[in-house]
Amino acid sequence: MPDPAQPTQPTGKRLLKPAAAVSLILAAIYANEDGYTNDPHDAGGETNWGVTKAVARAAGYAGPMRAFPQHCSPNAPVCADLIYTHQYIDRSGYTTFLTIEPAIGAKLADTAVNMGPAKANCFWRSIVRRQVLECAKPAVMAGFGKPLTDADVIPYISMQVHVGKVAACEATLQNLATLQRSEYERLIRARPANVKYRNGWLARAAKLHPGPQPIPCGVAG
Repeated sequence: MPDPAQPTQPTGKRLLKPAAAVSLILAAIYANEDGYTNDPHDAGGETNWGVTKAVARAAGYAGPMRAFPQHCSPNAPVCADLIYTHQYIDRSGYTTFLTIEPAIGAKLADTAVNMGPAKANCFWRSIVRRQVLECAKPAVMAGFGKPLTDADVIPYISMQVHVGKVAACEATLQNLATLQRSEYERLIRARPANVKYRNGWLARAAKLHPGPQPIPCGVAG
């Protein structure tokens, strides 16, 4: 995994407030998870806006998945926005990144949506602990896939102080992408039918700053 060597700092970038960061993170998710699908080769089954039927039902949505709303309203209290914000950002432990490095929060959230929060959290702990964790194993995921805590973020903050915010961010994004790509390749080996998703999966992993309005490193407000 790359290790940044030279301190760098952002220049000429507009700072991003947490609420604005959430909006951009959601936009990044929807850029990859757009609309209703029911691919028989996809283990997730019926999906709309990237939310599987099982997740929607667990959140209280009882309607047809084709009609699952992207945005909430008085008549639609359960929607994709709500699920992603509460389950994939707040409960996963990514809220802290909205104030210290939203670009990291965006990549973690995108990984969590596609692979599950536990996998994204295991990747994070592998990076900050400088350990090779076997995140495909249930026993490893049981311990290292739990929601992130302040203790899991402290090593990253130390890295920011040591090498600079931008260098720390870019190196960490590269490491997350490497782990994400390796996991996709493992999923294809384990289930050859997944090869149809390979190009899309690898392109997703390669996007260090996902979304139509990518969040650059070093803009935490």
